[in-house]
Amino acid sequence: MALITRDPTGEVPPPVILLEGETGSGRSWTAAELSASDKVGQMYWMELGDESTADQYGAIPGVSYKILVPDNRAKVWDYAAIYRAACDFRDEANRTAEAGEKPPVLVVDQQGAVWDVLSEWADNRARSTKANREKLAANPNAEIDITSNFWNDATARWRKLMTVLLTTKGIVILLSRGEEVAAFKDGKPVSGKTTWKVAGQKSFASSMPIWVRMTRDGNPKLIKLRSVVNGVRPGVDPERGLPGFSLERLIFERYGWNPTTATAREMVPMVAGSDAPLSDAAAVIELAVEASESMAQLKQAYDKIGPALERGEITEAEQNYLFAAINRRKPEMPDYQPPAQSRPAQAAQAASQSRQERTPSPVDLATDHGRQTTGELSGVAA
Repeated sequence: MALITRDPTGEVPPPVILLEGETGSGRSWTAAELSASDKVGQMYWMELGDESTADQYGAIPGVSYKILVPDNRAKVWDYAAIYRAACDFRDEANRTAEAGEKPPVLVVDQQGAVWDVLSEWADNRARSTKANREKLAANPNAEIDITSNFWNDATARWRKLMTVLLTTKGIVILLSRGEEVAAFKDGKPVSGKTTWKVAGQKSFASSMPIWVRMTRDGNPKLIKLRSVVNGVRPGVDPERGLPGFSLERLIFERYGWNPTTATAREMVPMVAGSDAPLSDAAAVIELAVEASESMAQLKQAYDKIGPALERGEITEAEQNYLFAAINRRKPEMPDYQPPAQSRPAQAAQAASQSRQERTPSPVDLATDHGRQTTGELSGVAA
């Protein structure tokens, strides 16, 4: 079989910029000023964590942006809401590019808060295991070890979100805290040595195409710039000061981005085994399943599957995948109760297999009044 190839485009892809620094270094102000540029379109501001500057900075002369609001009923920024907002921005950037309009801008303030949410999710999942529930019942203050499988799942979610942000046709500005912290070796602090740490998943900063460090003395430094002409390599090239720094100059002059000719980054998904990537709709439902902390929340995720299949937003294979995910999560719910063995087939099974616990199907999530048939959920029950 002949190799399948394509020629490189040589184009400068849309800018995704990490703007990090200490508190009070001007990250948010600098990002807001970009909205005053006549080279960009609508700016959207996603405020996460304990940052609360979006409303106040709307009064900066010349700036104009819209503050994003979570689309869920609780009006909170959970991972699913953040991911949906990122996908919506990617769609909007695609629309403006096709219409020949100015590129939109997404500001995430602070991106490190996304990893805080995922870390809390990993901790909650670790606490929900049977062994840890028993451990906490005996000692509510017991230390819980978050094992690698939970951290791997959190990292997978982080990468999924970053892939969306890195493949838009718009401008993405990711703000995060950066600070000097004690250096550690083998889990212990090294006396007299420090290192610079950027809030977020550990590979966050190194994966960014453009990395700027803001400073309180007003002298920003360009740590990294992935560019053929004006590139800066972190750890190789010296950090470069940016006198008169503005994001507009960095994007359109130093980086050399031309939104009228450039295309989005080409990132081919890597998939384990023969699994195919989930559609956006299936991915959103999967996030709801994985984020569920009660049977009621799991039921809400379950109720979205059938309508999504009817609208053609997910495939039957994805439906079965989501049903399996629900079955897997149900025993982890603190209010989960195995269904009573009331039906004839279940009674026969109970008689022949005493004390053997039956793994319920998603059918059990429905009420007795509106219970669906097993034929509608073929292949889902364990």
